[in-house]
Amino acid sequence: MNAYFFHPYELAFGGYSHSGKTTLITKLIKILSSDYDVAYVKHDIHRFQMDYEHKDTFKAYKNGADSVFISDPKHYAQIHVGGMDKVVQRQAFLDADFALIEGYKRSEIFKIILIDKEEKILEEFKEGKLANVIAFVGDKEGRTDIPEECQYFHWDDLEGIKGCVLDHMYQKAKKIPLHGLVLAGGKSTRMKMDKSLLNYHGKTQVEFCYDLLQNFCKKVFVSNRQEQTQLQGHNRLPQINDTFLNMGPMGGILSALKEFPKTPWLVLACDLPFVTKEVLEILLGKRNLFKYATAYQSDHNAFPEPLCAVYEAKMYNQFLKFLAQGYQCPRKVLINSNIKMIQQIQKKSLDNINHPEEYQEVIEGIKKR
Repeated sequence: MNAYFFHPYELAFGGYSHSGKTTLITKLIKILSSDYDVAYVKHDIHRFQMDYEHKDTFKAYKNGADSVFISDPKHYAQIHVGGMDKVVQRQAFLDADFALIEGYKRSEIFKIILIDKEEKILEEFKEGKLANVIAFVGDKEGRTDIPEECQYFHWDDLEGIKGCVLDHMYQKAKKIPLHGLVLAGGKSTRMKMDKSLLNYHGKTQVEFCYDLLQNFCKKVFVSNRQEQTQLQGHNRLPQINDTFLNMGPMGGILSALKEFPKTPWLVLACDLPFVTKEVLEILLGKRNLFKYATAYQSDHNAFPEPLCAVYEAKMYNQFLKFLAQGYQCPRKVLINSNIKMIQQIQKKSLDNINHPEEYQEVIEGIKKR
C-alpha cells in the first residue's frame, strides 16, 4: 500500500510557474466533483500562509502552538509545525476517490505536463528528467512533436483531459485482481454446531460459498480459526487463519487485508444461505472502485450489510484507524466511512441463520421447492 505518495489513485499536474496548472486543475475539479470526491494537493516550495493576522488561531500559532485546529459544522482545518509524516500523508486523503496533485513534476507520480510558452519543460522531458508522463497539455493545435507514448491535448479540451484522468484512474483500479473471502471462523455458539459445516445445497456451506466466489475472483480463501484447519470442507481449501483474534468478522477481514494489503476483497459470510450468484453479480456490477467499500443496504434498517460486500484495499487503513479507537464491528466502520450502498433486489437474500430451528425451517423450505 506504500507505492503512492498521497492516494492509491493520484495524478500530478506538472510544469513551470504560470503555465496554468492551478487554472486547469480547478476547472477539472469543477466538472469531476459532481460524480467524484476529489482531493487536491498543492506542492508549495515557498512558505505558505493559510491563516490571517488577528484571528485567534493565528495568535495561538504565532505564540508557539505546535498544532492549531479550527472547525465548523461543514469544514475543518489544521496547521501543524514541521513536515508531514509519510504514513500520515498516505492516510490523510483516503476518504476521497482520487487525488489531483499540483506540482511534483520531478517525482515518480504519474503526471500530465503543461507546456510553458518557452517550451522549457519539453527540453527537460527529452533530457530524461521527467518520469511517468502520460500526457501533455499546450496551447497549440495538433502537435506532432509529442512522444507517441504520450497523449496531447489542447488547453481548451477539458473533456479530453477529463477522459485522460479518468482512464488513468480506472485502468489502474481494474488491473488489481479481486480476491474472495469466505468468513467461516465464527464460534457458532447459538447454532451449537459449526455453521460452516451445515448443508443447505448438497455440500458444506463453506464449500458452497467458496465455489460461489470462484465465479468472480482470481483467488478465494477461507477465513477461519487455527483449530478449524482440518475440518471437513476446510481442509481442502486455501485458508487464511485469523491473526486478529477474538474480534468476530472484522478480525477475519483484517487478517485477509494484512495478508494481501494491496488487494480488494469480495467477502461472504458462510451463514447467509440465501445468497445466490445473481446477488453477487449485482453487487459487483454496481461496485465503486474508489470508495472504501460497496455494500447492500439491510432489508431491516438503513445500515449497510458488512458480510456480503466488496472491501477495497484502502479499507485496511480505515479498519486499523477504527480499531485503534476501540471499534471491532465492521458495520460501524462502514456506517462511518465513504462507501457505496445499494438496494437489495432479492428481499431477505442476506438474512443469516443462527439457531437450529431456523436451520430446520430453511431445510424444510428447500425441500418444498
